[in-house]
Amino acid sequence: MKNKEFFKDLYYDELKRKEIIDSKINYLTPILTTLIGAFLYLFKEFRLDNMSTNDSFFVIYNVLIAFFVSAIVVYGLFSFITFFNFFKTYKRLPSPKTLKEQHKDFYNHLLLKYSIKKIKKAKKKAIINSNIEFEESIVKYYIDYGNKNQKLNNNRLISYSQGKIYLTIAILSLVVIGILTNLH
Repeated sequence: MKNKEFFKDLYYDELKRKEIIDSKINYLTPILTTLIGAFLYLFKEFRLDNMSTNDSFFVIYNVLIAFFVSAIVVYGLFSFITFFNFFKTYKRLPSPKTLKEQHKDFYNHLLLKYSIKKIKKAKKKAIINSNIEFEESIVKYYIDYGNKNQKLNNNRLISYSQGKIYLTIAILSLVVIGILTNLH
């Protein structure tokens, strides 16, 4: 089949994309740890003893804390989704042994079919046609598995991008909390 290389490249490109996405996820734990550590440090420095609950500064501070905590939780959820792919696995080609058996099955099936029909040069035709069928089945694997892997990668990237939005909200909230802590 003349498109075999094209579909093969697409299949392997999706597996490469998986590796790139996996490498982006590796920094999630240090970021969460740093943000939570900075928040706890700022929270320790903040003094509530001079404030009343009616004080607008107190209300703003608590709203920012709620934003920060909510953003960290949502970011953590999107990171979890990105990392675990909704517990779906990537499709990989069958093992070489399985592929060899499949090719042999194609050959045996065609040889039997041609022998029953008493076709001349049944062995030769069975070899040629089993090779063609095998190539077509490999292309089908490339197409089906490449498509499924692409959907997984796309979903993971969407979750990753949405998580970054909440990470930005958490960082901005933390910066403002830090400024307010130093002003108070």
